[in-house]
Amino acid sequence: MPFQDSATWTKDEPMGLEAPHCLFQGLLADTAQRKLCESCRVKGLSICGGFAADHAEELAGITQKVSCGAGSTLFREGDPADYFYTVTEGVVEFSKYLLSGRRQILGFLLKGDFLGLAVQDQYSYTAEATTNCTLCQFNKKQFERLMRLYPTLEHTLFNAVSNELMEVENRMVALGHQLAEKRLAAFLTWYWERMRRMSPVYESAVTLPMTRRDIADYLCLSIEAVSRAFTKLRNQGVISLSDPQNVRILDADTLRELAES
Repeated sequence: MPFQDSATWTKDEPMGLEAPHCLFQGLLADTAQRKLCESCRVKGLSICGGFAADHAEELAGITQKVSCGAGSTLFREGDPADYFYTVTEGVVEFSKYLLSGRRQILGFLLKGDFLGLAVQDQYSYTAEATTNCTLCQFNKKQFERLMRLYPTLEHTLFNAVSNELMEVENRMVALGHQLAEKRLAAFLTWYWERMRRMSPVYESAVTLPMTRRDIADYLCLSIEAVSRAFTKLRNQGVISLSDPQNVRILDADTLRELAES
């Protein structure tokens, strides 16, 4: 798979059908490879779960740690589906590129989320790094061999895959609203609650790693409509904004009501 330096493209530039590829980094030496699963910070959140506790050596043996810069591409729609991934740091967005060149973001995957499952032998969507990311990369054939040996791994795989499906479902719920501020409320509610489950630091404040363009491509809105929706929620006293990326939830009940109405 040809690699291209991610510095050749930024997220706010116009995009055609060709998304840039990520420059993978960090093939681990054998000694570090054996300790990879033992030191994993998302083990309790990820597909590995309790499996790694009993089979860390075998799982680490098929795992490579990779890094992606923000705005680069992990894989493209149509690429050979040779690997599975678990996000260990950062945010990954998965999307479709339309014939017009427009990008439609289907969902965002966070720490512990799994991606890369393909119905056939090719990926059915494009996965891009919303932020700087690190991931565990699993060779598909070797992973499938472990699943045949240990059925518990296959069970956790299917549970983990539901994260991708849930992200698509969350987006469909958001798009069920006609008003832009209600779509945005649904998005903010999902992200805020997801962050709260990960860390109590996010009790009322949320730092959005997504740009306004990302949110617009996710909610099927223009950037201007997203900006107006943020302004409306702020003027209603539902949120406050110290800058475009930092949001404080002032009225969580109203935010949820807007998201669910």
